[in-house]
Amino acid sequence: MSHLTTLAPLEQSYGYGRRLMYRTTVVQASSGKTYRNSLWEYPLHAFSLPLNNRAQSELEQIEEYFHAAAGAGHTFDFLDRSEDRTCSLSDDPADDDVILGTAAASQTDFQLIKTYASGGRTQVRKITRPIASSVLIAKDGAPQTVTTHYTIEAGGIIRFNSGLSGGEVITAGFRFYVPVAFASDDVDITIHNYSGGFIGDSAIQLLEVRE
Repeated sequence: MSHLTTLAPLEQSYGYGRRLMYRTTVVQASSGKTYRNSLWEYPLHAFSLPLNNRAQSELEQIEEYFHAAAGAGHTFDFLDRSEDRTCSLSDDPADDDVILGTAAASQTDFQLIKTYASGGRTQVRKITRPIASSVLIAKDGAPQTVTTHYTIEAGGIIRFNSGLSGGEVITAGFRFYVPVAFASDDVDITIHNYSGGFIGDSAIQLLEVRE
């Protein structure tokens, strides 16, 4: 399995669907009381893309990309326009959107994450495919500069050029892709008409890949 280096030509349209998934086992005792065990530290996502009334050129691009991915055989980056940043979709990321952590002595690496807080609880989503040009990092509120102060490593790791003293609060804001694969090894394309170039539909299912 390899990861395709070009973004999938899959623009969302009306009817676009996104499914959020956790894995939990529920055991019910003889008393009727239930015990719950969350098996996944981070959620997974699935996407349904009804690509309707697409021009011949776009359907050709989709077919070519599907072949490049060998169906479900290879992974690629997908831009989920319904959630692609650490802030509201109506805002631009800021370097204090999310707390990556409080540094231990000599620590250099911090995983990029997105957090969700409600009902007195915070849930974390691990982000492995940040859009590098969008990443903003701050240390104790002071903006940091990529290359000068840190680098962005594979897997969404922020690596400071030198170990921190300890106690510094590292924050971030950024946009991100989702690593996915086609959900199956087949795809349907329906042609409606042909007049100097056809118009047709396709339906694509994607599954997030754990990294």
